[in-house]
Amino acid sequence: MVDFIPRYPGLSDAEAAATEADEEAGVKGRVDMEAFASFEYIKYLGDLKVLINARVFLLRVKKTEVRLQGAQGTQAQMAERREGCRQAGWRRPPFAGQALR
Repeated sequence: MVDFIPRYPGLSDAEAAATEADEEAGVKGRVDMEAFASFEYIKYLGDLKVLINARVFLLRVKKTEVRLQGAQGTQAQMAERREGCRQAGWRRPPFAGQALR
């Protein structure tokens, strides 16, 4: 068994999800305190395989900020850096769970 130290000590899971959304995607809003869905995946830590049960929280977006790491250079250079990166997308709650599959 592997125990993980919470990334955001003192925050509920929902508050941690909202903080993560802000830090990773520049998305701010009001988060539902109950999980909307959950899913499992395997995380590899060196030679160790760990089964993770992730919970998904809905966030009612109020504000977005565009953030690009290393946002220096021409438009073409920045677009090239974004190739292969995660793509943002909006889903209505009934369809959000389908996007996790």
